[in-house]
Amino acid sequence: MPLNGDPNYQGPGWGQQPFPCKAYHRNVTHHSPDATWYTGSTVTFQIYDSTNTTGAGMHDPGAAHSGGSCQASFSYDNGETWIVVQSWEGNCVRVRKGQEGKLTNSYDIDQDYSFDIPASLPGGDAVIFAWTWLNSSGNREFYMSCSPIRLVAVRSLTEIPSGHPMYIANLQENPETPDSQNAAWSRCYVPQNVWIRYPQRYKGINPPIVANPLPDNSQIRFLELGDDGGLCGSDNKERVRALALQSS
Repeated sequence: MPLNGDPNYQGPGWGQQPFPCKAYHRNVTHHSPDATWYTGSTVTFQIYDSTNTTGAGMHDPGAAHSGGSCQASFSYDNGETWIVVQSWEGNCVRVRKGQEGKLTNSYDIDQDYSFDIPASLPGGDAVIFAWTWLNSSGNREFYMSCSPIRLVAVRSLTEIPSGHPMYIANLQENPETPDSQNAAWSRCYVPQNVWIRYPQRYKGINPPIVANPLPDNSQIRFLELGDDGGLCGSDNKERVRALALQSS
């Protein structure tokens, strides 16, 4: 399933904001689902460079930003809450084979990502699937692309699943505030040239998929993120409300 919405869209003065989905998520129940997925099954989605909307292949050199780490999440309540199903720690998006550990914008041609949907999750006719990416090199950004899906399950939705919130970094509540004056910025911030390992509470339902070890001469390093006390999570309602102000 390809993702809808340009993850590189730069809203006026807000970069990758407003959160979530740069407001593409609004009124998702009015859109036909882009895919029907089944709990207990393995699904695959594809990432395409925004310069190529055909899905024929990756643009070269594109903007792989030396890889990074990314997550796949679901929302059952039109973007109010999120539950991470799968994390990829390192080399997401994938750089060209042989370029791992280098500062590069070259994509690998294979940008298919597969993960298991736990059988324990409920179904829903208006579920939002989100892919989020914290790039390694380049500007400090938080990429997010969303699509409506139909999720078929043995049990229907009776309550919103909780736990495993999304990790949100490199976004400011007010784009006019300098980084140095933003209280959350230094805590919810991913530095240059790293592949992060998410804090435990954000890793997701499934065990993370971890990239191969980096070569000894790597220009990139793995960074283990410590406990943030819940500050950077999608369940931090106060911060998320501030990040979403421009979508109202």
